[in-house]
Amino acid sequence: MLIDGIVYPIPPPWAGNKIEPSGNVVEKLRKIPRELTHDRTEIYLHEKAVAPLKAMTSAAAEEGVALEVHSGYRSARYQRTIIKQLMARGRTFDDIIRYVAPPGYSEHMLGTVVDFYPSNWTFVDTEAYQWLRLHAGEYGFIETYHQNNRTGHPWEPWHWKYEPPPGVPVLFSDAPMKTGRTESEPPGSSFSAQPSTPNKTSIDYEENDR
Repeated sequence: MLIDGIVYPIPPPWAGNKIEPSGNVVEKLRKIPRELTHDRTEIYLHEKAVAPLKAMTSAAAEEGVALEVHSGYRSARYQRTIIKQLMARGRTFDDIIRYVAPPGYSEHMLGTVVDFYPSNWTFVDTEAYQWLRLHAGEYGFIETYHQNNRTGHPWEPWHWKYEPPPGVPVLFSDAPMKTGRTESEPPGSSFSAQPSTPNKTSIDYEENDR
């Protein structure tokens, strides 16, 4: 990764796990309803993930469980901006990269991933997480970085990806909502990360995970 003329090596677990989106994701982005987001911000997802997300959050609400989206699509360019901002605050690259994906390595650039609020270790103790573990699969969502994932990524209970099994019918979103945006980051990609370590350390970061 090149930052201000300095080349930084991509460390594990990112190395060898670069994300390759299929097609132009930006053209497929749709704004999800503000009432589904934390603080009613503008957050975008791939059009194929919008209807399943709405159905899932509605089902959870019927059982008294609130699922609030904290982050959705984030471009590789935006990931680079995050890292540069943190380095400007005095953080080292090696420290930052423990919790923030390098540009091109974040699942969020697929447009099919959401971080639910709170996107930190307190989420593991919420009713929302317990509900997702039981029911998210019914709507095509999986916990990508689960506790014993094969890629070696730290466990992130708040991070869920729309990836229905082959052969399962796909719910389509409502009529397309033109974003009028380019590869520059859509608004509402707010994020607030905590260290992704199973011991729930209480270091407080303002930045998100992957």
